[in-house]
Amino acid sequence: MLRASEDESEILTVARWDSLEAWKNFWGNKNPEQMQGMGKLGTRISVEAFEEIEEHTR
Repeated sequence: MLRASEDESEILTVARWDSLEAWKNFWGNKNPEQMQGMGKLGTRISVEAFEEIEEHTR
């Protein structure tokens, strides 16, 4: 999770998925059970997939 430096109420969450298909299956449900707790913290504005170009964490 990342907090915006200009607006502390703005939070960005980032997750890595095994595949785009797994991501689509998860978000196929508009309100996945695993994300319902996050709804207590704020309002989801968007969900977007990005392709990883290169892995630098290992």
